Amino acid sequence: GEEPRAGPGGSPGGPGGSPGGPGGNPGGPDGGPGGPDGGPGGPDGGPGRGADMENVLIVSSDAVRTGQREGMFREERYREIQTADSGALARRMCRDREYDYIALDLPLSDESGYELTVELASSAGAGILLAVSAGMEETAEYYTAEIGALVLARPVCKQLFSKAVRFLEAARNRIKGVRVENVRLQKKIEEIRKINRAKYILMEYLSMTEQQAHRYLEKQAMDLRITKTMVAENLLSTYDS
Repeated sequence: GEEPRAGPGGSPGGPGGSPGGPGGNPGGPDGGPGGPDGGPGGPDGGPGRGADMENVLIVSSDAVRTGQREGMFREERYREIQTADSGALARRMCRDREYDYIALDLPLSDESGYELTVELASSAGAGILLAVSAGMEETAEYYTAEIGALVLARPVCKQLFSKAVRFLEAARNRIKGVRVENVRLQKKIEEIRKINRAKYILMEYLSMTEQQAHRYLEKQAMDLRITKTMVAENLLSTYDS
């Protein structure tokens, strides 16, 4: 029931490799058509998902299911895949590196895995895919509701798995976008704080008005061909030291 199969149009290329995609880009390593960036291509010749080397951790105490999950992820164009056969090993591996996606088959040999799922999602920030026995979906969702894990009932067919991975990718990309924007805003706030502090120094030590201090910073930035923030930082290092 869970054996991965290549979907329509998604079969790997032959041993000799198919020609590259538009623009003459080289074919992917598995013989599929190459994407515009030269990475492994998707089924339609476009850039394949997982082409940016996002990594996956599969946590399962069942060797057969581990092999099935790995095969399914590879069909989704993921190449950086590691496995753990217990909760204890998964914890150690996640301490040593970060994973973009973590797929767990519960229960594990050494624990139920629900507490582990919450720990990994909270500490690693990875997209979580959870597979449980049929009839246990509500229990799994109850324990993992706050972390947004995607719960699937076994057996997991290829089509459902592919949709689940796409959903996790979209969710993770949105989260990445929010984080990038937060970093940008925090940087902007810090720049404004430095500039305002520099204005205050000019007003206090050189008896400038706020408008004069503003113009001074702008003129220094223009004359020295640096940003106002850099001018402000130079003033702060001189007067605050």
